[in-house]
Amino acid sequence: MNINISLSALNSFSRTQEVISNNVANVNTDGYNSKRVILEEAPNDQGVRVQQIREERNNVQNAQNDKQPERNESNNNPVPQNNVELEREFTDMIQNQNAYNANAQVVRTENQMVGELINKLV
Repeated sequence: MNINISLSALNSFSRTQEVISNNVANVNTDGYNSKRVILEEAPNDQGVRVQQIREERNNVQNAQNDKQPERNESNNNPVPQNNVELEREFTDMIQNQNAYNANAQVVRTENQMVGELINKLV
């Protein structure tokens, strides 16, 4: 069993959770473009790693609904809206948390097995 695979996954899922949390924190920030983490398999069976963090482009009209964009009072230009969808963010957060917990359990099990092996050898 290679614990480095699970450790690389834990690092990747931690980074993913940070990006999701940042999206949620900016749900009311005008003009904010949500971001997505793209994971990839690391070479030589070394687990998973963050390939890139992609910014999802925003258009003037809100991605969540079909309402007309707000207008700036001083020059009547559309106020850029964000494209954060809380439903998607929370769903992604739950999935990411489950993947993180599964890999954390692998690390705990490996640690327990090594501990028992050492106790038998002593």
